[in-house]
Amino acid sequence: MTVNVNDPGAMVCRPAREGTVVRALPTPDAIHVSVHAANSRTEVDHLLDALEPAWT
Repeated sequence: MTVNVNDPGAMVCRPAREGTVVRALPTPDAIHVSVHAANSRTEVDHLLDALEPAWT
């Protein structure tokens, strides 16, 4: 999934503190997130919490 954000570099750091790896994309200003069936609901919730500042 690609998520548009203002500062991809900064948004990569926040989920990393929670143990989640996301990748910054150069164009558009976005990050790439891969969620799979093996991810737990808790892991997805942590990711969404970490990304929330990009959407508010």
